[in-house]
Amino acid sequence: MSLWRVGFQRGFTLVELQVALLLVSLIAVLMIGALRVSTQTWDKVTIKQDIAEHRLLVANLLRKQLGSMRFFRVRLESGELVTSFMGDQNALHFVAPFPTFRNDGNLYWWSLKSIWNDEIQRYQLVLDYRPYLEGETLQLARDGSPSYDDRKLNKEREPEDFMASRLIVSDDVVLGDLRYYSRDKEGVEGWEKEWENSTLTPLVVSLTLTELDGKGNEFELPEMAIAMRFASQQLSNGDFR
Repeated sequence: MSLWRVGFQRGFTLVELQVALLLVSLIAVLMIGALRVSTQTWDKVTIKQDIAEHRLLVANLLRKQLGSMRFFRVRLESGELVTSFMGDQNALHFVAPFPTFRNDGNLYWWSLKSIWNDEIQRYQLVLDYRPYLEGETLQLARDGSPSYDDRKLNKEREPEDFMASRLIVSDDVVLGDLRYYSRDKEGVEGWEKEWENSTLTPLVVSLTLTELDGKGNEFELPEMAIAMRFASQQLSNGDFR
């Protein structure tokens, strides 16, 4: 009988059980709070990583595309012969192949600029492009973008030969602070904010990108300086074709 009583007294009392349940509840609350904090931290880190990767992809695309531009002698409607490169503080216009993800071996006129898209109410960084037609007279729009007058084209040309298309590089990005580094005929080098149509070619193009968030805040990204891989060939021999 005494052994049974001793064994019975080893059980939990109601007060001890309540205390244990309270401790378990407190531990569960702490664990849920810690899990919530870690989830929020993970989400923030993931968002920052996605933003950094997106910036890197945009920068790599621009570096490769601008670095691969080619230089030719083209004739304007005025009869003037100029290099196939135009630019100011807001846009770039140049000849280059399609990016590597869809390079068909052909050359295109590209216009790198920022636009306001009324449909989505956002700024976009875009690359407008149209086929480069060798030997055809070029006309320039008010914004400096090149195009062809279909009435003056070779009658054998198809409509798709001169139609423009658009490649969206990124949303909520504005192009700005464009500068051009060149060497004139006397060998003098320097930076210019405006590129006048001429037979010279730029050696380096410098630009900045500004990101916009939904609250109207602006975040200026580091300056990009892109060297023209084919510029030195043209400058060395002056052979514009």
